[in-house]
Amino acid sequence: MGHEGPNSLLSYLKKLGLAMELKSSFEHEIWSLSSFSIDVTLTKKGLENYTQVVAAVFRYLQIIRDAGVQEYLFEEYKRMGELEFQFQDKEEPLDYTVNLASRMQLMTSAEELRGILKDEHVVEKLDAALIAESGALLADPMQSVTILRSKSFEGSCDKEEQYYLTKYTKDAYSQEFLQAILKAEIPDGAMGLPPKNTLLPKNLDIIDGESGAPRLVREWKGDTEVWYLKDNKFKRPKAIVKVKIYPKDGLLKELGLSANGRVITELWVAVVKEHLREFNYMAEMASLELEFTVSHDAITLEFSGFNDSLATFVDQALERIGHLHHLDDKTLDLLFAQAKEKLS
Repeated sequence: MGHEGPNSLLSYLKKLGLAMELKSSFEHEIWSLSSFSIDVTLTKKGLENYTQVVAAVFRYLQIIRDAGVQEYLFEEYKRMGELEFQFQDKEEPLDYTVNLASRMQLMTSAEELRGILKDEHVVEKLDAALIAESGALLADPMQSVTILRSKSFEGSCDKEEQYYLTKYTKDAYSQEFLQAILKAEIPDGAMGLPPKNTLLPKNLDIIDGESGAPRLVREWKGDTEVWYLKDNKFKRPKAIVKVKIYPKDGLLKELGLSANGRVITELWVAVVKEHLREFNYMAEMASLELEFTVSHDAITLEFSGFNDSLATFVDQALERIGHLHHLDDKTLDLLFAQAKEKLS
């Protein structure tokens, strides 16, 4: 449900201007109760048409249920879990110890205890029956609770929570609401399962040789320089690529000179992030990251992740950014509206 790449529920809702963000999570409480949550941050239009959003959520859950177990998704998840375990970054010793100690209380056998270090990262077994059972439960609206939160409801709530004095209203699903959810007109193919991730690393070899100081690899006089420094300390198949852009003309040239220039730059970054959202999500699933930093005179793009797929990630991300000015007005207007509402 938390998929944000191509074919996702979030992409469908964004195209309709109904949502800005979506996340899913689960909780286990007092070892006897489990819950699964789907949180959608709505636009103003989405709040006005929340039934349409709820209908899309359950249609996507039904798509997942009907598709059944997808072994390729399990193998991708398992593969990246193994790599993250093998090449995980150092943690604060105290935090790591507390985490281990709290999880040890849930172990029921010596076998589980032996896997305590790895099982947080890697799922070893694909339980098709359990997945099918869970999928059927989640796709049934009668097994759910829908919660709407907005300040616009103030003054129309008739109940009050006894401890925090929160105002609220509670209603059972009406037949009209259920029919609107189950019979909503959603085009075939508007949503689907995630595509196979082509950014997963395969080659984990570490480059030989030493590098004492940064060296200039290539230079375009008066314009661009490329520098390289090999890591000799951590020796992991990972790398960082930093691209620092100093705007010289256009709207972004006022980056650090005025409040207007700073606002325009932040808006440009937000539009670029929205444009890259689907691609970036697939990259994140392959442990690749892209971060933007805006300083007084430059915009920095920092790419990081496994060596094997980092070059492809950088290449394709920059190509997509360069393609922004080729987009049609309708697509640009949608990107701008989404970025503006998220920043406001």
